[in-house]
Amino acid sequence: MKIWLIVGLVFVAPILLSLAETAATGDAEEKPAAARAASKEAEEWRFMGHGWRFWGGLLVGLWLLTAGVHLVVDYNQFHERRKRRLMEEKLK
Repeated sequence: MKIWLIVGLVFVAPILLSLAETAATGDAEEKPAAARAASKEAEEWRFMGHGWRFWGGLLVGLWLLTAGVHLVVDYNQFHERRKRRLMEEKLK
């Protein structure tokens, strides 16, 4: 289970850093030269018409989905083992 947390942090950290950078640099309309440079750099990071934030968000979403599935499966297995153990104790 710890591996999912590590993998999640690897994908979430760049998104959080990007949001912090966007907040620190301010609005792109205020700095047209910076906006042009940012758009040029953004074009380099595009894949299939989407930027890296889209793909990072997609990966984080998939990670959350798989982590949720693992939690549900582990929860169900735990309670099945518990039920089986209680039934065995009743039969003794």
